[in-house]
Amino acid sequence: ADVSDCKNDAVIIGNGSDVAGIVAEQQNYGSVTGCINRGNIVNQTAGYGTGGIVGWLRAYGSIEDCRNQGEITANGNQTGGIVGYTTNPVLKLRDCVNEAKITATSKSYVGGIAGSLGGTLSSGSSVVRCENNGEIIGANYVGGIFGNISSNCYRSIAFCVNNGNVTATGASA
Repeated sequence: ADVSDCKNDAVIIGNGSDVAGIVAEQQNYGSVTGCINRGNIVNQTAGYGTGGIVGWLRAYGSIEDCRNQGEITANGNQTGGIVGYTTNPVLKLRDCVNEAKITATSKSYVGGIAGSLGGTLSSGSSVVRCENNGEIIGANYVGGIFGNISSNCYRSIAFCVNNGNVTATGASA
């Protein structure tokens, strides 16, 4: 399904995997466009996939022109300002902005845009003009834009900017 021009201002409290401000799990061939999350998000358990806009973006999905302004606190891995994690194949992340703090203090794969970009993606995969302005705190594999990118995952990453402080409390930043 395609989701467009949606807004969330409510606090989201989750207790598992795939927790997000707009779409918990966007399945195959779906797009999320022009959405904004202003509500804080708290994932209280050790699930995975916490995102400001989408928790888990599956095959052939896209997220474009979306913005997260809600703080994210997660007790699980794969946490991102826009999307917690993705799986293959072709995926597009374009013109997305995270403006909020993300805290996953004892967890891994934490990024301002995406916690983890996974799978073996085709030549059409791209991340373009995405920006993080929020502070990012995690344990391992912590980055201003991405916490982790699987090998041979993305063919085009361009014009992405991180302006937020990044803190890794573990060994890998």
